[in-house]
Amino acid sequence: MGTKQKVQEHQATVKKNIEPAQTWKFFVYSFIGIFIFFVPITIEQKSTIMLDHIVSYI
Repeated sequence: MGTKQKVQEHQATVKKNIEPAQTWKFFVYSFIGIFIFFVPITIEQKSTIMLDHIVSYI
């Protein structure tokens, strides 16, 4: 078995179709992560990221 044939077999097994549902999940979860870790929110005169508000509440 030649190297070229091995590469072609590997590419055939690695290539997968990405379904639209997977793409939407990626963007939704990314948005949630950005919101929780990077966007400052003001609650009761305290401006900080959402994670800090959640931890302070607990």
